[in-house]
Parts: sequence; C-alpha cells; structure tokens
Amino acid sequence: MVEWRLKESDLKKYPHFDPPISRDEGEALALDPDQVAQHKFYPFIRYVQRWNRFAEKGLKGKPKERPIRYGSRRDAYIFSRYRHILSNCYETELKRLKCPSGDILSRLNRLAGVAGLAA
Repeated sequence: MVEWRLKESDLKKYPHFDPPISRDEGEALALDPDQVAQHKFYPFIRYVQRWNRFAEKGLKGKPKERPIRYGSRRDAYIFSRYRHILSNCYETELKRLKCPSGDILSRLNRLAGVAGLAA
C-alpha cells in the first residue's frame, strides 16, 4: 500500500473555526491510532449552495441546491488518512473481482453478480 502523507496543498489555510496546524502536526495526529481514538470530532458544518441552472437568454433557470458539509482541519486530516486506507482496500477488491477501475457500470454489474442480484 502507498504510504499516506499530507501534501502542502492538503493543508487548510483558509479562515476557519479551528486554528491551523502544521503538516507535521496533522500527520502525527492522523497516523497515531491512540490520538485518533481520543480525538473529539467536531460536528460537520453544513450549508446549502444555491444557484440557478443555465437557461435561454431572458429566462430564469431552474433552481439547483447542493448540500455542502465539511469538518475541522484536524478532522479533515484524519478523514483523509482513513479515506486513503479505504480507497486502497476498495481498489484491491476491484482488482480481485476483475473490475476495470474506471468503469462504474461494470463495477456495479459485477458486484450485483457477486451478491447474487444479477438477472
């Protein structure tokens, strides 16, 4: 498995409700199972992004909403590490099932067949 590391571009530098931490501090937190177990996660911040879809000139597009949720910096670094672990396991399982990694329909059909759901 490829080792997980925070890249400089992964650091959250925008204004937020928790203070920034260094890359080393973020990695140390996410890589230490004891620290992760003791970490008090914040609830996700939620807002709804709203906009109007494209429409012909002079007409108003249909409204579109997209719920957005995000966590604190520390939470995000922990989530990033565990997403990395789960993604590697998922890709390994896809290879075992002989599913092409980019073909979602093939994945779904093969998984349905494995689960006994295929027609």
